[in-house]
Amino acid sequence: MDGWFRERGDDQKQGASLTAIQPPLVCLWKRKVSAPNYALAAFGRVVVAADSEMAGLDLGSGEIIWSFPSEKRLGFEYSALSGDPYGVYFKPKKAVAVSWDWQSGKACWKTQLPKNDAAADIAVANGYWIFDKIALDTRTGRIIKDDLKREGAKLFIWGDGFVIGHNEDFLFRKEGLFESLSWKTRTPYRTLPELIHKDLLVSRVEPKESDWCVGLHNVSTGKMVGSLDVHPYRMCASDGVLVTEAAHGKGANTITKLHAFNLQSGKKLWDGEHVYKHEYNLCGPTDPIATPSHIWYCYTRFVKDPKQETVLVALDKYSGKVAWQTTFPDWPLKLLAAEHRIIVVAVGAVYCFGAKSLAATAATQRSVAAAKPPPEIEKREARLDAATKARKVSRAPIRQNKLGEYT
Repeated sequence: MDGWFRERGDDQKQGASLTAIQPPLVCLWKRKVSAPNYALAAFGRVVVAADSEMAGLDLGSGEIIWSFPSEKRLGFEYSALSGDPYGVYFKPKKAVAVSWDWQSGKACWKTQLPKNDAAADIAVANGYWIFDKIALDTRTGRIIKDDLKREGAKLFIWGDGFVIGHNEDFLFRKEGLFESLSWKTRTPYRTLPELIHKDLLVSRVEPKESDWCVGLHNVSTGKMVGSLDVHPYRMCASDGVLVTEAAHGKGANTITKLHAFNLQSGKKLWDGEHVYKHEYNLCGPTDPIATPSHIWYCYTRFVKDPKQETVLVALDKYSGKVAWQTTFPDWPLKLLAAEHRIIVVAVGAVYCFGAKSLAATAATQRSVAAAKPPPEIEKREARLDAATKARKVSRAPIRQNKLGEYT
């Protein structure tokens, strides 16, 4: 399904989207939003979490469709979407889980959770919202299980409801709702799982103090099957290609580059140009994200002190060459891809980039939505209104679908 449903796109945290996006792109719209900190995108909406509200923007035009107040500093680490057009977020102070309709923003259900349920990483599997110790039914909010033995700080859904987690020196996999343990592996080094791609759990591993590499574990068995000699940080994976940001050098001379590896062979595919030098105190790049043919990321550079600009870059996924880039003024926070568009959450604004043809589509949708119903539709509505008034019953109002048809 085309959409950006979690903090890193999906429950495997791959930072990847299947939506096809071919540069060059244009800025389709920009929407000013007060202190946004994250966004998700699907079902024709971009849902933005800001300091004190959540807002649903139309993905085609950027217009605000709905908004409602939320707990201050609500982060989307507390949020998720299911395959249906419903989302859920967690109010940590009140320990309340709230589900909302993705299209209208109306609350579907609210469920009080135990105060000690941290909900550090919400996931969805087999019709359940999975919190720290609680599993809820996605449709009703009813508590299905309240004694989950989750243990891990991160959740990865893989296969038919399998869960991958980590806890200090161990990696483990549990089935279903954490009922049975498939395997548990002791890791001799500090290991921080980042994503699952195909049958590999990709982690940041520290064999020596401050000397990191990429570790690869088989998801089925838990055994470590390889490693990549690079000092990793932010990552994404798509079609067997792992792209990671890595630091080179020390102190003020440190530079950050992107590197790409073939996950099956371990072979390095390319080294990208350096993203930024730490000595300039620049805003670091956003997490890289992958689409079928490109790698996308943002970084900020100073043009002339104190003026700065943000660069949105598309790299060819298999060669690392710059395919396209553009600039805009605001500092970037997050990057996501959905429905053939790149969305950038920046300080004070949300940007949407896509092909020129999508701009024409958005304009057509707005004009259709604003048009008055044809005379024959108005007459039909008047007759129905009179008939329902005589029977003293209510009826649904006239509606318009995405094609502009009146129903």
